[in-house]
Amino acid sequence: MPKTRKPEQRVVKLLIRWLLALGYEQHQIQTEYKIHDRSGQAKWIDVAVFQGKGREESDLLLIAECKKAHEGGGLEQLRNYLDLCGTSVGIWFNGIHFDYLVHWRNALGYFREVDVREDPAVVFGRAVRKRRRELNKVDPEFSLRKVAARVGINHSYLSKVEQGKAAPPSDGLIFKLAEDLEMDSDTLFAKAGGVPPDVREIVMLRPKMMGEVLNALKDAPAEVIQEVARRVKDGDW
Repeated sequence: MPKTRKPEQRVVKLLIRWLLALGYEQHQIQTEYKIHDRSGQAKWIDVAVFQGKGREESDLLLIAECKKAHEGGGLEQLRNYLDLCGTSVGIWFNGIHFDYLVHWRNALGYFREVDVREDPAVVFGRAVRKRRRELNKVDPEFSLRKVAARVGINHSYLSKVEQGKAAPPSDGLIFKLAEDLEMDSDTLFAKAGGVPPDVREIVMLRPKMMGEVLNALKDAPAEVIQEVARRVKDGDW
């Protein structure tokens, strides 16, 4: 198995932290996954995510191509890998920028690009610490120890979370923190670099359609999105 170059190893580790923050399990993730091209030559995928413990190409959920920080290139290679293997979603990541490629009916469509200059763990921890300290100024029940006790974790772990030294916690703990700190859970999931489980479930049911909807709405004004949500909720088609 080829060894990943050290600069890329750092990017791979950052990507894995981000995937874990999104709710994927460690056992679903494999680095340096081997596939074969049409001539039988081995090709190596930097990061592969599977549905479960199976490691066949049919078990793949997504694949990722990692590059050194600030390095470009590699999208065409990712396109080729998507064409060869049994998944439809590819991620290109260089430690600063993501590109998502979605393979639809043998044609690749651009999904979205996000800027991740800050680790989700740092963004999430900062938001939790800021809110808890605001509440603690007027209510001693929001000390580090008391909040940790109410949500069922050790205060030292909560301290690490607030400092960005621990990956964003599980879905269940994010919900508990949001409730205890009177924060919007959807916003808190976004700070953690993820989405709530009910939203993930909706997207996974119809990934192509939801991708098209989200891509169409990404630059829409807030009032347009609110109107779309109202019409769907009210059954006003």
